[in-house]
Amino acid sequence: MKQNPAGAVITGMGAICPIGNNIALMCGSLISGDSGIAEITTFSTEGLRIRHAAQIQDYDPSNHFGPDDVERLDRTAQLAIVAARQAAADAGLSHEDLASGRTALVMGICAGGIGDGGFPVPPERWSGKEEANRIYRTAHHLQTQSVAASLGVSGPCYTVSTACASSTSALATALTLIESGRADTVVVGGADAYSLSIYAGFYSLGAMSEQPTSPFSVDTGATFGEGAGCIVIESEQGAARRMARVHGKLLACGTASDAHHITSPHPGGDGLRRAMQQAIADAGLTPSSVQYINAHGTGTLDNDIAETLAIRAVYHNETSIPPVSSSKSYFGHTLGGAGILEFIAALLGQMHGFLPATLNFKSARPGCDLDYVPNVPRPTRFDTFVSTSAAFGGVNAVAVGASADTPLPSARQLQDVVVTGLGTVSSIGLGINEFRAALQSGKNGIVPINRFDTAGLSCHHAGLVAEFSPRKLVPTVDVRRMDNFTRFAIVATAMALEDAGLAGRFKPERVGLHVAMARGPVTTQQAFQEHLADDGIAGLSARYFPSMVLSTVSGQIAQACQIKGASFTFVEGASAGLQALAHGRDYLALHPELDALIVVAVDEVGPLFYRTFDYLGLLADGADAPAIYAPDGAGVIPGEGAVAIVLERADFAGDRGAKPYGRIDGIAFASEGCVEERLDQQGRGLEAAAREAIGQAGAMPDVVYGMARGVALHDMREANAVRRLLGESAVPLACLNGQLGFAEAASGLFAASAALLSLRHGEAYPSLHAERAAADLPVLHDTPRNGTYRRSLVLASNDCGNSAAMMLSSLDHSL
Repeated sequence: MKQNPAGAVITGMGAICPIGNNIALMCGSLISGDSGIAEITTFSTEGLRIRHAAQIQDYDPSNHFGPDDVERLDRTAQLAIVAARQAAADAGLSHEDLASGRTALVMGICAGGIGDGGFPVPPERWSGKEEANRIYRTAHHLQTQSVAASLGVSGPCYTVSTACASSTSALATALTLIESGRADTVVVGGADAYSLSIYAGFYSLGAMSEQPTSPFSVDTGATFGEGAGCIVIESEQGAARRMARVHGKLLACGTASDAHHITSPHPGGDGLRRAMQQAIADAGLTPSSVQYINAHGTGTLDNDIAETLAIRAVYHNETSIPPVSSSKSYFGHTLGGAGILEFIAALLGQMHGFLPATLNFKSARPGCDLDYVPNVPRPTRFDTFVSTSAAFGGVNAVAVGASADTPLPSARQLQDVVVTGLGTVSSIGLGINEFRAALQSGKNGIVPINRFDTAGLSCHHAGLVAEFSPRKLVPTVDVRRMDNFTRFAIVATAMALEDAGLAGRFKPERVGLHVAMARGPVTTQQAFQEHLADDGIAGLSARYFPSMVLSTVSGQIAQACQIKGASFTFVEGASAGLQALAHGRDYLALHPELDALIVVAVDEVGPLFYRTFDYLGLLADGADAPAIYAPDGAGVIPGEGAVAIVLERADFAGDRGAKPYGRIDGIAFASEGCVEERLDQQGRGLEAAAREAIGQAGAMPDVVYGMARGVALHDMREANAVRRLLGESAVPLACLNGQLGFAEAASGLFAASAALLSLRHGEAYPSLHAERAAADLPVLHDTPRNGTYRRSLVLASNDCGNSAAMMLSSLDHSL
């Protein structure tokens, strides 16, 4: 088995938060015990109980951005860019380093841009394109791509959204990129801006404290804040080549799911305990060698007690438990920025010889009986620390950091990984057998919309899932009282486990889950906005807000299917599914504590984004089908559904007699980090990613599955890349989006499923509605083509030019 280096060195840091607009100011506030919590100034709290938050003071965007960018970038993106620029400069990364393709970017974003414009306006009340554009720009991945564009990053770009654990999950994602060899350097961090919508949502849950938060103390409740932090991590060899200064080390990360409740932690902290134990073991440490714990410490009753119990369980109730403190008492709960800012706080404490305090501490509440470093920072020298995060959806993520002279862990053994199960919920069929039959027959899944009113819109069709009866499809799971988005995902996951022969036959702690999405549960999001606009903050129901937090979907899948291993949620638009599959493959290959990992991508057609796309002129005007690969293609037909793919360690699959579909032999990425109108029309980034993936597999593909969507801007850049890639070969080009509709995140996994079916059954599937495709493209029309297909290439690219390419191979012809 191949061995890869473990851990990474930290060569750069950057931060902008309520206790400092750079690392030096932040460190000074930590040492002096100065809190950034004060009365809310950005909107009125008259008549409301909660008047405190941690907001960034003295921030003038014009000091960092030109007028056009001040107008275009929402506050979350601005804060992320400021922190990332600081970190890159501190690391001494040159423009050439950042643009090399070997530098990656990973950002943890919880809320994204929602609420930046005050009270949201439901679509039927919009006055024009301004509201539609604001809604469109709230997409999480656009924040990350704004950072990529600012830095000039052309390597892999990932957006992780695991609620309050987002940036700690981003650290785990970044470390996977380093340890798998996908990148030499990663700029990694998290960001979120404080907004009225976030305030309203947590107000409705009753989660906030009337006074500045006091974690683990007798007063309960969280205080929310805003901010961004970034670090630069590198392989030890890469940093040595650059002669970079090393601040410290990221030894390991651990992740686990509670599979318990979407908003409340496991009462005994079970998932957090397992994540801590995994991270400490992977770091090559023992609990007794950890010298400080920077806790998640939200201040809420259930979370603080559960976290205390988790820590005690890791130490088996020993008396040698190290000091524990919560940095949220300094800068509030910064959501997507929380994990990284807390990791930086611990790292600064390690570098400068102090333990950050838990401020506002009166006396320990019942159930909280550790040393919480109350009120005053403590001068202490320490080398190793743990930083914990626990989030909605039962997601737990833990990072282990250390001093610059602490040895990195031993090299990791890369495990072989195979694909053993497929599950599909689509507009053309439910279940993989029905899906394949529909591909063979050319069934059209695009139909007139009957679930919401399209009067006055330019388009009236979508690829809709019809006759969806979860109880008949998977009677073993309960999806009552859930929205369709979540039900699609759960049913696809359950069917994939059944197809793999794993249903009811796995250990929950040894199976992980990756969820990919583009917009999230859009119907629920619209309901939240409408109720907030109509009822105001004080009258807002708590019913809708949890589903606004994207990782609750993974939590519901984990509960329904009893999956307790590593949990990640990726939000990348149209490349999300393929990127999640790539990360899932690498994560499983690097983590022998898992036997299997399920990757599921899901989309839903709802009136909010359908109307948004219409206002922005993105829909196929007056058409009932998209014009796939057409030079004059002018709009998409949206689609929906979910796809789940089961990955297993090859030895585990072999021992239980599984019949794999194939394996992933090539993975590559490229990023342009730009808005749509600036995309490279030659598709050179996509081509480069495809060539690298082919090179890793060692042979050309026998069939290519693309991501045309009926928009010439995107379809022609893919066409140009494919022309150069395939040359005069007779390799067919297929695309399912004319048949399914364009389900953004799921489209890549629908294509991957078709590619795997090609390997197993010896058939390539035709492209519907490609009659006007460019004549020199080898588009496969009308009927399936039978033959021997040993290798399939799958391509994906989102609206910012973030591209992924994957080579899937049959086991008889893979390396």
